[in-house]
Order: sequence, then structure tokens, then C-alpha cells
Amino acid sequence: MTRMNRTKSFAVLAILSTVVLATPIAFAWQSYAVSGDGPVFIQSPSKAALYRRTLVGEPQAFQFDIVGAPSRVRFQLFVPNEEQSKRDVSAALVNRDNPGTPVVTLDPSAAPWSERFYDSKAGLHLLAGPKTEQQLEAGQYEIRIWSSNNDSAYALGMGDLAGEVAAEQRGEEPGAGEAKEVNPNLRAGVIIGTIAAVCAGIWFARRKSA
Repeated sequence: MTRMNRTKSFAVLAILSTVVLATPIAFAWQSYAVSGDGPVFIQSPSKAALYRRTLVGEPQAFQFDIVGAPSRVRFQLFVPNEEQSKRDVSAALVNRDNPGTPVVTLDPSAAPWSERFYDSKAGLHLLAGPKTEQQLEAGQYEIRIWSSNNDSAYALGMGDLAGEVAAEQRGEEPGAGEAKEVNPNLRAGVIIGTIAAVCAGIWFARRKSA
């Protein structure tokens, strides 16, 4: 390898290392602010996520598909932990091929709404309401959300949200196949060390060729 090629190789390595190490990696669960009134399609219903929304006069819906083997799906209702927030949000899970017969219904009066939940992604304090876990066959499903006057703020939690948040707070690894955020101080140290090592390599290569 010529001196020029060695120098180019070191430079390319420095760039690639910096880009890879500087790329942010998300925690296992996510929080989304949903706008609009139309149905929201959830790509991975088993993935822990929080969908924040407000009813504006009509019920709202979240849709997802179960493909292939039966799958367990968990979901839970939340409302803002504020004095003026109403705890009257209901939900029904239906199979879209048989929408008249709910698979399960979540009744707000069946939950104490006393468990607190902190959405660290959005910096919001919530109260946890009714929840369910269902074994679902392959098909197309919809979670319908409504309240007494269809004007309540709420959040729909999907997947093992409580488990993922608890693991995050303990600093444990997230669920299988999910990425975990790297400590930013550790990431910065690795980046600086990599750059320093590459620069030293370039300096020695040039000195040797002189």
C-alpha cells in the first residue's frame, strides 16, 4: 500500500468511526404526539410505545394487523396527571371483520387511575388507567377510543410499556432486538479516543515516509 493510500485509509476510518459512534440510538420504547382525527396505523403492536392524543368531538381509532401466528397484544389507557383532566376515556378492541362484537372493552370506572406514570420522552406526568392483554389470531384489528363528551386528552400505551420503562430506569438492557441508548459521556470518550488514535497513525505514517 502506498503512503497516499495509507493516509486515505486512515482518513476514511476516522470518518466512518465518528459517524457510527455519533449516531444516536433510541431506547426500546417511544412516545408520539398524534395529530389529526383519522385512524392511526400501528406497525408493530407488540412494540412498547405511547401515543398521545386528544378527542375532538368524535371517537378515534388505532389500527394494526396480526400476520401469521397468533400474538399477544397489550394496551393501556392513560390521561394527563392534571387536576382538570377527565378520567372518562374508554376503549374497545375489535376485529375489523366483525366490528359489532368487541374482543374486549376497557371501562374507565373499573380502574382507580391512581398509578402514576412519567413519560420521560415528552416530559409529561400521566395517570395509568385500565389495561388488557389479549392473545389475538391473525387478522385486522382496531382499538376505538372515546369519552363521555369526546373531548378528553389521553394516551394509548402499547406493548409492555411499564416493563420497558422500569428496565430503562434500572439501566438494564431493553427487550430482545431493541436498541438501548449509549451513555453520552462514554460515546464522547470513544469518539475522541478514536480520532486521537487515527491522527497518531497518520502522523507516524507521514514521519516514517519522510
